Amino acid sequence: MNEAKLQECSPTVTRTLENLEEFYSETEEYRVRHAPAFWILDRFDSDKAEIFLNQFGEDLDANFADYLLVELSNILTPLYRLYIENQKPKSCTEHIELIHNVQKKKQQFSGHIANEHPRQFRSLVHIDPDSEATQRACNHFLENYNADEDYNKQDINSIPGILGLMELNYQKYENITRTWLQYIEDLIVDDHTTIVNNRVILAGELLEASIQHRKYSLPQSVATSIESRLVDYCANFNQTVEESDFDDLTSEDYYTKEERSYGAVMTPSYVVNSLTAIGHGYSVSGFEREWENRLSEKEQERTRSKFVSTLPAMEMWGRKREIQQKAESMINSSEEELRISSLRIDMLHEDLIDIVESDTDVEVKILTNTGSSRGERRKMANAVMNELARRTKGNVHEHQLVHARMVIADDRELLVSSADLTRDQLADEFNSGIYTKDPDAVEQAIEAFDEMWSSGDKLNPRNS
Repeated sequence: MNEAKLQECSPTVTRTLENLEEFYSETEEYRVRHAPAFWILDRFDSDKAEIFLNQFGEDLDANFADYLLVELSNILTPLYRLYIENQKPKSCTEHIELIHNVQKKKQQFSGHIANEHPRQFRSLVHIDPDSEATQRACNHFLENYNADEDYNKQDINSIPGILGLMELNYQKYENITRTWLQYIEDLIVDDHTTIVNNRVILAGELLEASIQHRKYSLPQSVATSIESRLVDYCANFNQTVEESDFDDLTSEDYYTKEERSYGAVMTPSYVVNSLTAIGHGYSVSGFEREWENRLSEKEQERTRSKFVSTLPAMEMWGRKREIQQKAESMINSSEEELRISSLRIDMLHEDLIDIVESDTDVEVKILTNTGSSRGERRKMANAVMNELARRTKGNVHEHQLVHARMVIADDRELLVSSADLTRDQLADEFNSGIYTKDPDAVEQAIEAFDEMWSSGDKLNPRNS
């Protein structure tokens, strides 16, 4: 390990890291369930993480991937972090993708361990933050765990999901996570020793959230109690490792004993990670800089533009429908206002009708040029636009100079492309475009759309 980094650690953290590395040197237990240990060792430049990644997943199949999701959800976030921070080694890429694909399909998680959705939502944030599955998992978490919506939903099991929201889009969820953390504080403040003693990983994560949040901090008495418990936990783990035979620690029988919690390597790894967050591994200011850097990188990644395209299925390549997939995702994730400029629409109009007729408050505005179509296409285009005009109560405007194709979701997302929302242009022709969350680009697109919208005429279905 990196001696310079170890010298910055408290004696408790240093001793725990050294015992973890010795454990793997002696036992060579490179099991998937130990991913949290390899992740924390990797942060201190141990070669054990590379060995783990090279050996990981040799017997992994779809059934075991599903088992991991249900029974070992605690490993997924550190596993993905280890995977990403090591530039996705080829030797384990397909195995990570297998777990990832199983997880994306589940979206709403359940299993023998209750309340695992928040933790698995957080792992999706790490591996694929922009996917539709992550957005659905986020929505499910907000709808089913949010104490701000239902006081009875206050639950410490939501803490990993709160961290997931902060990591997904801190600016967007800053206020809701502050309120949520305050609810949890109210829940545990009178008896915080219960969570501190019985839910060590969650207690550490609560402390991390408090350190990372810009507008919330735990009461000093609660923070001190959690810190003390984390230090004691590491001390007990170290004593157990140093007094036990390594063969005993790796035996299946050992994990059935009461002292399993001190011998298992997953929990102490999480504890070390939490302790580094409060200054036991880095100075507090250093950790805060690391978090601020992560927020900055996240914001840059979030606003980075992406090229999207449509490729029809041909012998030399497979079909690609990135424009359709992105437009559909934007339409279905809109929360306040949806602006669409398209000369014709014969795809995704059912999604638009569903939004208009649902209980949501999303306002749909459509800008078109029905005079640009000819023959049968004109009839179909007019039929769909007439229906949309009726369903939106007149929120379809037309202008003979409109040639722009774009979708704007709220004030967050922008898709500009050469494709109308039609089957031929979303599936059967070559088309391309740019998708972005850059706030300046989105703002300028909204201004341009609104100007075109105000200069157009309301589409009257009876005269079309």
